[in-house]
Amino acid sequence: MTRPDETFEGIFATYYRPVVRFFVARGFSREDAQDLAQTVFLQVFRGLKDLQDPSLVGAWVFTTAGNIWRNELRRIQTKKRTGPPPSENAPSDPSWGEPADAGDDDPIHDLIAAERGKLLVEALAELPPQMRRCIALRVQQGLKYREIAEILQISIDTVKSHLNAAKGRLAERLGGELPRVF
Repeated sequence: MTRPDETFEGIFATYYRPVVRFFVARGFSREDAQDLAQTVFLQVFRGLKDLQDPSLVGAWVFTTAGNIWRNELRRIQTKKRTGPPPSENAPSDPSWGEPADAGDDDPIHDLIAAERGKLLVEALAELPPQMRRCIALRVQQGLKYREIAEILQISIDTVKSHLNAAKGRLAERLGGELPRVF
């Protein structure tokens, strides 16, 4: 018997709103965020048959969302370069959560960011399933310790312990360079 979260409908029901919030938090309008979320779930649907570890579905969904976000930023940057120059009175563009000197057009920066993302996914895969679930609920969905404890049916102290241990393991595996979300 398959768990509901292993089906596309279950994945969609669980992650649609958090994915929309992911895009809204990065400066997209609600309507654009919903369109981008549809793109995410189209890719998820197409790749569902290739999913090897169902416990990593949340990481997979948000990795897909991150890739689509970066592609959309590149598309917007390309459109800006080829479009008419902005008016002097136009407000400045949002920073999309990145520092201005992040080197968006720098292929080396893109390569390093992609490698760090790959290392993070590998490091997350090495964590015990319960720890991965705690991280997914805390980082990707922004849930509070109490909410995570209720969902996983464990104590709040266990949630804190899992998150702290995961942070330590990931910092060790990634050479102390954890993403800002931790």
